[in-house]
Amino acid sequence: MGLRAKNKKWQYRFMVDGHNYSGSTGLAATKQNMNEARRIEANHRTALIEGRRPAPRVMVREFNSAVAEFLPWTKMRYRAHLNSARRIAVSFTSAVAFFGSEAVSLIDEARIEAYKTWRVNEH
Repeated sequence: MGLRAKNKKWQYRFMVDGHNYSGSTGLAATKQNMNEARRIEANHRTALIEGRRPAPRVMVREFNSAVAEFLPWTKMRYRAHLNSARRIAVSFTSAVAFFGSEAVSLIDEARIEAYKTWRVNEH
């Protein structure tokens, strides 16, 4: 197990079935974080050996807060076409009313279809 400090973060590197794998733990390279860094490395190695892809932790974001960041981005992105940014903002008014504080990661095709139906029939 190869654990080393690089750019003041714990990095790991190991070999499985003739392939090199490496990554950052995101932890500060301190003595207190060494055991946690080793655990992250061991979990990655175990997942690869079992044939799974190590999945990063999903950050849970509420739809309301995501929209609050997305709309200013649309103003910047569509600054040459301000009407496009305005149309998106108007469309998101009903989307915020429907999705509210629902987690963005839980919005799938079925929820989008439910939103479209709700928007046509009720909103």
